[in-house]
Amino acid sequence: MSTVAKEWKPPGVDKVKTWIDDMRVWPNMMYGDIYNFLVESKAVDGQQMKNFKSLQSFNYFQSGNVGVTTHYINNNKTIMFKGEVRSSQTVSRTNEVFVLCNEDGSIVNGWCSCMAGQGHTCSHVGAVLWKIEHAVRNNLTGVACTDENAKWNRGTTRNVEPKPLLNIIFKKPKAGEDIMDSDEDNNIPGSRDTPM
Repeated sequence: MSTVAKEWKPPGVDKVKTWIDDMRVWPNMMYGDIYNFLVESKAVDGQQMKNFKSLQSFNYFQSGNVGVTTHYINNNKTIMFKGEVRSSQTVSRTNEVFVLCNEDGSIVNGWCSCMAGQGHTCSHVGAVLWKIEHAVRNNLTGVACTDENAKWNRGTTRNVEPKPLLNIIFKKPKAGEDIMDSDEDNNIPGSRDTPM
């Protein structure tokens, strides 16, 4: 018996035939848009979600758990993003994530295949949002598609190989710190930055 609801995906997403891998048209999503969606948006009962725990999704992004993110532009000018986020507990399992947003970067809704995904603001949804925000903040969107952009969107996933505990550096990303661009030796493939 599956723990995921049968209809967890957004309506009509199965009819999309082609997902586009082109960051140039990604909307101008900023920190405020993510905060408003994860914390300030209304739940089904009309109350604020106040899902502060979902802000930890930044660690998912920084730890290299977000795969390639593609999109589809709907006829009503909204953009549907599709991505995969590696599970925090099992590196062999990924969760499928969908995010619907407007052209101005405001977020309409999110969906995830994880158990918490029915709440629309799980950490996996947040991780995809942080990837989009990171691309916007670092001017990887809205410009000509170069090899660097294509290389960057391959995903932030890294091979995580088993190591003795003595050789693992446990590091929690600090707010504003971008460990993805760090030149430190602890950020090489195979090392593991573990959120605490």
